[in-house]
Amino acid sequence: MMLIDADKLIEEIDEEIEYGTERIEKHFDDADKYITKGLRIARKDILAQPTIDAAPIKHGRWIRVIAEDYECSECKAAVWSGKANPISNYKYCWRCGAKMEE
Repeated sequence: MMLIDADKLIEEIDEEIEYGTERIEKHFDDADKYITKGLRIARKDILAQPTIDAAPIKHGRWIRVIAEDYECSECKAAVWSGKANPISNYKYCWRCGAKMEE
């Protein structure tokens, strides 16, 4: 799934519709008429789509507490790391979901 700024897209489509409408009024060009009609349909379809609540990504890092024990910089959740299970294997915090930066 690709998240986009639909408001910005609608804004750009509205600008193109306005431009096409001006060209139709000045030249009555069939191509502009059909392009503008297509843009109006696309605009309507975009506005009809369901929306989702996208949460911002929380970023954190693992902080070494002692020896092989680490904690999340965001929520202080503890993680044990060893040779067979290095801290680099933990890409996200198991508790708060923070994405761990290198």
